[in-house]
Amino acid sequence: MARFLTEPGQRKPFIACVHRAAMAHDLGKLLPENAEVLSRSYGMDRPTRLPVNHVDAGVAHLMASGDAMSALLVWAHHAGLADASTLCKTSPPLRDPTIHSRVDEALAVCMAHHAQETGDGIPPLPDAGFIPSSSLDHRLALSCLVDADHGDTGRHYGSTSLPDAWPTLRAADRLAALDAFVEKLGRKGGPGDARNAIRAELYRSARKASPDLGIRSCDSPVGTGKTTSIMAHLLHVAKVHELRRIFVVLPFTNIIDQAVYTYRKALVLDGENPEEVVAAHHHRAEFDAPESRELAFQWRAPIIVVTAVQFFETLAAAAPASLRKLHSLPGSAVFIDEAHAAMPADLWLPAWVWLRSACQRWGCHFVLASGSLSRFWELDQFRDAEKIHGMVPMPVRPLIDDAPRAHAMQAEQRRVRYVSIPRVVGMEELADAVMRASGPRIVVMNTVRGAAMLAHRLAQARGRRFVEHLSTALCPRDRAATLRHVKQRLLADDSEWVLVATSCVEAGVDFSFRTGFRERFGLCNLIQLGGRVCREAEAEGVVYDFVLRADEVPPHPGARLAALALSSLFGEGLVGQEHCREALRRELALGASEGNGGRGLAICVDDSAGEFRKVHDRFRIIDADTVTVIVDPHAIARLQSGSTLPRAVLQEVSVQIWTSRLEREPIAPIPGWPQLYAWQGVYDDFLGYLADACANPRHPSQT
Repeated sequence: MARFLTEPGQRKPFIACVHRAAMAHDLGKLLPENAEVLSRSYGMDRPTRLPVNHVDAGVAHLMASGDAMSALLVWAHHAGLADASTLCKTSPPLRDPTIHSRVDEALAVCMAHHAQETGDGIPPLPDAGFIPSSSLDHRLALSCLVDADHGDTGRHYGSTSLPDAWPTLRAADRLAALDAFVEKLGRKGGPGDARNAIRAELYRSARKASPDLGIRSCDSPVGTGKTTSIMAHLLHVAKVHELRRIFVVLPFTNIIDQAVYTYRKALVLDGENPEEVVAAHHHRAEFDAPESRELAFQWRAPIIVVTAVQFFETLAAAAPASLRKLHSLPGSAVFIDEAHAAMPADLWLPAWVWLRSACQRWGCHFVLASGSLSRFWELDQFRDAEKIHGMVPMPVRPLIDDAPRAHAMQAEQRRVRYVSIPRVVGMEELADAVMRASGPRIVVMNTVRGAAMLAHRLAQARGRRFVEHLSTALCPRDRAATLRHVKQRLLADDSEWVLVATSCVEAGVDFSFRTGFRERFGLCNLIQLGGRVCREAEAEGVVYDFVLRADEVPPHPGARLAALALSSLFGEGLVGQEHCREALRRELALGASEGNGGRGLAICVDDSAGEFRKVHDRFRIIDADTVTVIVDPHAIARLQSGSTLPRAVLQEVSVQIWTSRLEREPIAPIPGWPQLYAWQGVYDDFLGYLADACANPRHPSQT
């Protein structure tokens, strides 16, 4: 990866820094007390800790030679990167105060043994040392050391599985395969298909765009082929700059599966294993072979499709296990799709700085895309974040030429319109409006409870067949079955039904309904739902914005500021894709006026000061205090009898419920499984665990 350092003079010093740390990181295992323990033979009674902190000897040698950076890596290779404000209080710096005198006395003997065993010993400090320019440099250096250390340990104990030969990017070959795939798709619509003509125009524009490394934006409307167009651009960039990997970063696991399916069809070459070429990395990903899992979870495959949570929380990490895969990022082209939904708006401030560091320092290339792209980087707060890190603003050029972009935007304005219901509505009135609408309808609610209540009411009024329901109140097994059923009904031209869901379906999913309803959240959310309505421009679609009575359904606490911003935009007639930046500006301003706008900049300040642990703890895209609740009676019975279940099976039959609701829901601990709970109320494959609340309206879970 060092070849992608954009400052050539720092490449050898970076390698030397990591090399010295690697050679010194286990020096303390040669201390007599540790060596005596390690020389024994063990079975299951292998000790988990050595009698003496084995890290301190390596730190002692490196600090004595003036190599503080390598010493920090050795110090952190088990403990993780610490806050600079904490480390500066130790005396001597980075040393273990309880043993440093003993270690200093034994250090010469350890060094002699080390040289005898390795032949060369720890190499001397080079004349030109590595000079880190940002927190990303520290994280990448530790990533190299940790991956090497964990890999050696895994190979020693036989727990690491990697294929003998890894697939590589082969950008030119995959670009040719993608061209053929897109041409074949275009033929399906015929020469008169206006939507296909727009997609073809955008594909050509993205494919021929300049391959200069940097950050680009793409705000093409939903349904215009961004998945393939941007991949064509990234492969072109990778071919020109000999990049080694492509990342596709998405906000939701359900659209990851969809993207992986498309890319495996379009990009896998003859004789290749699709799992080894296009790897999905999310908590529910399944693999036929352990080698494929290793390629995905350690980001070793040439094309990685990963959640925004995994990608950005790795950039913010301080812990060794999280950082281990980060060294795969330099020299990559990265597509951040649905960027508006990747994380809370304020967290984009530190994330933006990390993207810029990866781009300018480590040879990466980024495309930020969304059908409701807010162009957040143009806001004043981002200039403040850049100043904290000594950066100057950089241009973010659009990926698509003006002419095809204008054609797509004009078609979008004809495709869907947005209407706000001008009064607060109750659940009964909302249900009536949904039933009166035409064609297949989609309703997106802000909370799982609101979605279940509306679905239950509609099913009571029009029968179960009229309603499909999709939210995290259902376990993944039942969500997948519902998703398949929804797609079948859309393909079957079945018009008298409605899907009631939460936001998990509003971005990136290839649905096309006739009419949409969206409980008020932000403008981006409204525009995204518009992308699920008349997607092929088969008619003019309508998306209704509505506000529910708070005494019937408790509002989502995270929606308030974005909903206020959208309300003001409706009042001024500023509802459309081109106003997404203004919506975000108003939301951030409202947060700042209430004293809630400081988290993003505070993380930037900590990151600049080397406060790694604070950044790790505060940068949380999903701050969920939930417990795992098993809803399947057979799985519960097996666990209660003392049997085990594979992790993948547990995930398929469980839901996540807020810890704060443990006392109010019919939930009980499973004896012998301290982190697992059993659902004891009503559960069905329509409303999930909220079937209990709907069947028992006076149940405490209604509060």
